[in-house]
Amino acid sequence: DGLANATAGEACDDGGESAACDVDCTTVSCGDGTTNTTAGEACDDSGESATCDVDCSAVSCGDGTTNTTAGETCDDGGESATCDVDCTAVSCGDGTTNATAGEACDDSGQSATCEANCSAAICGDSTLNTLAGETCDDGGESATCDIDCTGVACGDGVANTTAGEACDDSGESATCDADCSAATCGDLNINTTAGETCDDGGESATCDANCTAATCGDSTVNTTAGEACDDGGESATCDTDCSAATCGDGTTNATAGEACDDSGESATCDVDCTAVSCGDGTINTTVGEACDDGGESAGCDIDCTVAICGDSTVNTTAGETCDDGGPSATCDADCTAAVCGDGVANGLAGEFCDDAGESVFCDVDCSFVLCGDSTVNTTAGEVCDDGINDGSPGGCAPDCLSAT
Repeated sequence: DGLANATAGEACDDGGESAACDVDCTTVSCGDGTTNTTAGEACDDSGESATCDVDCSAVSCGDGTTNTTAGETCDDGGESATCDVDCTAVSCGDGTTNATAGEACDDSGQSATCEANCSAAICGDSTLNTLAGETCDDGGESATCDIDCTGVACGDGVANTTAGEACDDSGESATCDADCSAATCGDLNINTTAGETCDDGGESATCDANCTAATCGDSTVNTTAGEACDDGGESATCDTDCSAATCGDGTTNATAGEACDDSGESATCDVDCTAVSCGDGTINTTVGEACDDGGESAGCDIDCTVAICGDSTVNTTAGETCDDGGPSATCDADCTAAVCGDGVANGLAGEFCDDAGESVFCDVDCSFVLCGDSTVNTTAGEVCDDGINDGSPGGCAPDCLSAT
């Protein structure tokens, strides 16, 4: 009624609620159980309640007043290092990310994007996160863990130098072997992708030093396989069987100028690997040559027999003018033409003697000296010889020594 009646227990009476007097005529006091909105109270539950703070404001997380009855464990007027934005105490794993407290995330435990310690799930953070697909995490590459947080396995496509891998191409490649070592000819790993057909760690009887199969004619010399040379085929210095080109090796090398090669002299091949031909300057006894001076010489006939007068081969170089295999009517035994007066008696030419001219025993016509042969032989002492007329008057004496 607007009149304070202390006897009636009124502390005030402002004719209704006022900033100083509650509607029940008691002095305004937060906590008195009477809500006085004029005095700025939103509520008054005679103390803290689930809906009203102790300061008579409506309960609201973030209002800076901790209301445990409403389930708040803290209220710092927002997120702080000790209080989450939902007014619960900061705790990694509570499902509320608190960046002020240093949390990057909080998924109430480990997830594919968040670690159990509330840091972002990152391969290399030294925290194993199987939900993110990690099988290991050593904070980087290690002998047992790849840089992508998978277990070390040659062929997984991740090169791990700490584990001794030089490369890893998920299998063999032109630059990487299947065992994750760098592809190098001579490493004992056959790498067909790199063009290797073999790899024996160097030259072997079946594999060349360039990791191709050992084949004579491949232009790669393989001494282990018995090759002395390999020019990719026949050359002037190398046979087709990859042996050094040598006359007498049994392999004909036309490039080296050989016409044949029978591993020495044969009936068809000379010792210098040329075809047998009398007059080639090479003696071939197998084919019956006694000599071969590249043509007629004083010691060798044109048919490659030793030059001998009487062999039926005229050798003018040896001084022969004829050779009938012995004396004939036209050829003397010394292989000169049969001529009376040549000093060689040739009976087949009708000579009885031949003293290279007139002698005591032989006339100039190569008949024996005989008084009465009509040939005057002064050497024999004849002064005349009238043949059958010797001893006739006025002619020659019968002994041809004087005239009558």
